[in-house]
Amino acid sequence: MGLKLPYEISCSCGKKFQADIYEYVFTEYDPEIKDMILAGEFNCATCPSCKERLNIENRFLYRDEKNRLWIWICKKEEELKRDILERELNDKSISIEGHFLDDQEEYRKFLVFGREGLIELLLKEDKALKRTEGKYLKKNPAIRLIIGNKKKPGYLFLNGDKIKISLPLMFSHSYKDLLKSPEGKERWLISY
Repeated sequence: MGLKLPYEISCSCGKKFQADIYEYVFTEYDPEIKDMILAGEFNCATCPSCKERLNIENRFLYRDEKNRLWIWICKKEEELKRDILERELNDKSISIEGHFLDDQEEYRKFLVFGREGLIELLLKEDKALKRTEGKYLKKNPAIRLIIGNKKKPGYLFLNGDKIKISLPLMFSHSYKDLLKSPEGKERWLISY
């Protein structure tokens, strides 16, 4: 079970349209939503004009009754406001964006940024997920992608049984000289 609300979405083609986006997720009532999050299919909308599939990043609350987790997922760019958001999360007089939860003290509360932050936390806190996905992620070699001669290093793609995630790679300053040539980038990526 989850709570969806209408959002106005702007597509890169210039079209604006409305789509229903989740703001509250109860994984104990609707495990399919959890699977959608893990597979990267959560809060997606298709532009009616150009048919582009858009991943909508918004704040939402993730509740897992079995593991007693209450996770507030914020946008990645909001990480700069982490201190303020953590105070809001721990202030009992404040409801997180209008979401109330009975017996809050029984839940372990977390604040994460973006889907990647949520998956990282779930792999630590959800023992069943760690057990099932851990074996797939360990055996499955990541697919690495370098974007030509661009300054950005590329992405690391991980595929588990349910989890599908792409992580942006980051260059370290200690590899600055190695990264000047395509061959150097390739050696760096293999060692990443």
